Amino acid sequence: MRSPRFAHKLLPKLLEYYPPFWIMGVRIKAVTPDFRKTHLSLPLKWYAKNTHGTMFGGYMCAVSDPVAAIMCGEIFRKRGVETWTKAHSVTFMKPGRTALEMKVEVTDEDLAKINNDLDQHGRSTHVFEFFITDKAGVPVAKVQNTVFLRIRPAARAAAAATE
Repeated sequence: MRSPRFAHKLLPKLLEYYPPFWIMGVRIKAVTPDFRKTHLSLPLKWYAKNTHGTMFGGYMCAVSDPVAAIMCGEIFRKRGVETWTKAHSVTFMKPGRTALEMKVEVTDEDLAKINNDLDQHGRSTHVFEFFITDKAGVPVAKVQNTVFLRIRPAARAAAAATE
């Protein structure tokens, strides 16, 4: 079991060695201790270029897919919540001609809505929106990532037993 005090330091290294991320050269630049903000970079390697010499869209999709679900999994771990990506959409706005950056944030409003849904229904479906940007901070792609969260039956039973 990971120590919560060090989890925000361990998780970035584990993610960098996650096979798809490792092959793509993804670097985790920052993860806040509460897992509410994550900053990643995706280099433009020769094998990541499409026939036009720009970032292959599949790379952007692969990088942006699991991050919000992983963040939610860490944030809601103590509640016995399991998470996964339910839907994922990337709208390409312009070609990625440089290394790319991605920042994902779970806001106070996101937390309030998810916690309310979990309290009321034992599950939540939440849409996170964020951008993939170039080195200058110009948006290259808009991501809509729908995360499904569910309190595990064992955690729900344990919570009911203590009430």
